[in-house]
Amino acid sequence: MRAFSLDLRQRVLDDALKGNRTERAVADAFGVSLGFVQKIKLRWRTDGTAAPVEQRRGPDPKLSDDDLLALAGHVGNCPDATDDERRAWLVAERGVAVSRPTVNRALARLGLTLKKRRSEPTSATAPT
Repeated sequence: MRAFSLDLRQRVLDDALKGNRTERAVADAFGVSLGFVQKIKLRWRTDGTAAPVEQRRGPDPKLSDDDLLALAGHVGNCPDATDDERRAWLVAERGVAVSRPTVNRALARLGLTLKKRRSEPTSATAPT
């Protein structure tokens, strides 16, 4: 969901700070929620601004784009390697220590999946 524009935020804040109307009336007049009016007033009191809060993100990924490309090449060279072997390869060749789920997510991001069927002849019995 995108943040409201700074212009709308400022107009809502100005109207709410005048005190002529209730917060509910201000929210209805601008087509925003009561919670938004309350939050914008709180932000004004605490930070002195009506600008939106910068989006919080988690930590940066441990595998860079170069690491992903190298991992894709390794999968092409060693398609039968296990996740633990791929982890060991990443540490030895790229110097990056990651968990097994991180390797799985990286492979999924690359569109590489495990074989779905064993390499053996199909069953002799046909479906009925």
